[in-house]
Amino acid sequence: NRSAEAYLNIGVLKNNMGDYQGAIKSYSDAIEYNSEFALAYYNRGNTKMEFEDYEGAIEDYTRAINLNYRDTDSYYNRGIAKRKLKDLEGSEEDYQKTVEIDPGYACVYYNRGLVREELGNLTGAIEDYTVSIGFDCNTLNCYLRRAALLANFQKYIEVLEDYNEIVKLAPKNPSYHYNRGYYNKKLKNYSEAIEDYTKAIELNPDYSDAYFNRGNINNELGNSKKARLDFEKVLQFNPEDEWAKEMVKKLKRRYW
Repeated sequence: NRSAEAYLNIGVLKNNMGDYQGAIKSYSDAIEYNSEFALAYYNRGNTKMEFEDYEGAIEDYTRAINLNYRDTDSYYNRGIAKRKLKDLEGSEEDYQKTVEIDPGYACVYYNRGLVREELGNLTGAIEDYTVSIGFDCNTLNCYLRRAALLANFQKYIEVLEDYNEIVKLAPKNPSYHYNRGYYNKKLKNYSEAIEDYTKAIELNPDYSDAYFNRGNINNELGNSKKARLDFEKVLQFNPEDEWAKEMVKKLKRRYW
């Protein structure tokens, strides 16, 4: 006769091998052997998540919590499952319970931030992303999402500060340089914006929008030849761009 722990260990091995049906069977055997085996419910819930059986997973996490009310992992994972089922309020409650039990449960803050965004609590989401950054958990995504939310409040200086960190974390992503250029332009940091658009183009020579925005700044600064070259490049990618066509005509007259 195998013990409940033995069935659990077999389930873990099967799960690691990708035999999820076999793992569920072994976890169920462990539960049949010991109906108060919280870890078996938790592990079976995790495996059900692999099948996108979110309702079944929630049932197992709930049983694990009923057996151990301080089981932060079950609260956290149940929160994920509830969000998958669009139960946002229930998901937030589970994440909140996780934080109450263990304020140092790092990645819960990022996930709670996502739920708060969906619920329209943008200030709460910003707070959660900030905490998650402090824990160095999902850092890049937290900066990206926080920057987007701060932009909604027109806090462009703070958005720019976030993009400075984003570019440090992912310096080879042209869209991040492009976005930083956009906010530098918003703040009238024209030379920095040009540098960002230039870097975006260096990383992606087909980045038409970067040429377009750089052309507009060069035009504003009176750099007619550079602006014309940028708009001509835009027309290589988008021959029907009316603004670029008009600017090329105007700048040719001005330059010549």
